[in-house]
Amino acid sequence: MIRRWSDCGSFIKEKRLEQRMTQAELATKLDKSSSLISRIESGERRPSQRELLHLSQIFGTRIQVLQQKAGYTPEFDWYASFITHEEEGTDLFATTTDAERDELRRYLLYIRFREAVSKNTEPSTAQRAAHLERPR
Repeated sequence: MIRRWSDCGSFIKEKRLEQRMTQAELATKLDKSSSLISRIESGERRPSQRELLHLSQIFGTRIQVLQQKAGYTPEFDWYASFITHEEEGTDLFATTTDAERDELRRYLLYIRFREAVSKNTEPSTAQRAAHLERPR
């Protein structure tokens, strides 16, 4: 079986070593076990989205890069490359328009649809509708 996230583990290991961190130290920062870090780095286990978020903060890496390497995005979202690391922590919802919020809502439903399909569970009606609405 080909794992789409196979290079994610080696990327995480590379980042960990750049910071001169042991697997145990990284595990402590993530509140996980050392064996879990070992399985992620060897490609045996795909990191969750939440783990990727924490890793991006620990390594100072954009979350989108980790998501792509972990196979959560089909390709790198070109528009995400315009966001600086400092902007990732700002409250973007304070200045969004109704149209932007609607687009975000549909995108979130689409992401949930993909997750439901990947877990072999039945997506909700709203998730199916968002998948069909999503521009290609």
